[in-house]
Amino acid sequence: MRRLPRHFFTAAILLGAGLIAASGCADNKTALFVRGVIAIQSPSCEAKADPSATMLGGGVMDVALTNEYWAALLVGNQLTERGSRDQVRTETDRVSLTGAVVDVQNSSGGTLSGGSYTTDATGFVDPASGSTPSYGVVFVRLVPSSVSVSPGQQLTVKVHVFGKTLGGRYIESGDLSYPISVCSGCLVSFPSDAYDPANPSAGCTGDPGSAAEPCYPGQDQPIDCRLCTQNPSCVPPG
Repeated sequence: MRRLPRHFFTAAILLGAGLIAASGCADNKTALFVRGVIAIQSPSCEAKADPSATMLGGGVMDVALTNEYWAALLVGNQLTERGSRDQVRTETDRVSLTGAVVDVQNSSGGTLSGGSYTTDATGFVDPASGSTPSYGVVFVRLVPSSVSVSPGQQLTVKVHVFGKTLGGRYIESGDLSYPISVCSGCLVSFPSDAYDPANPSAGCTGDPGSAAEPCYPGQDQPIDCRLCTQNPSCVPPG
């Protein structure tokens, strides 16, 4: 029986290991993960890549004020850093985020018309430091204006992000499920000093003072009626 040279087996083993390494990032959806949706508060309207940041357990979308919903996703990277100055080796496991896959579902789990789509996104996440993940932020539109929603609906948005490492390997996260309640006018607040009960037709009047406009009007944060006087939903109840 003819024996194959030893170097043939060595090459085969190395080739197999290379294929596993090349495909590992694409198959392993734990290396990159979406931790949650960051609560963005006015007046700063900042989304910090910090795991101690306040996270939203769910969202509110007021269709009287907006027709879309945006989210700041906190994305973690568990790939271990490989760069070394001593060995003159550049870091290849930093991740450049390039997009997200979104699925907008109703309360029965069905996808809304036009609610399943891929969208561009931009973000960057450094590699983990030992067993501690590094974090980045990416903004994704979870409900686009092209998807028709109605007050009283309870939505569940499933979203995952994807990108490439600096080494050129494709990587994607698992899904985050995020509930959104849809309403009409529920986020408009009517302070007692904003209108005259004897003359409600005058609308919201006066100086809103220190009231700050929400970062995304119609989304999650209440808005003082004096900041949206041109919207019919901001007219005080008569």
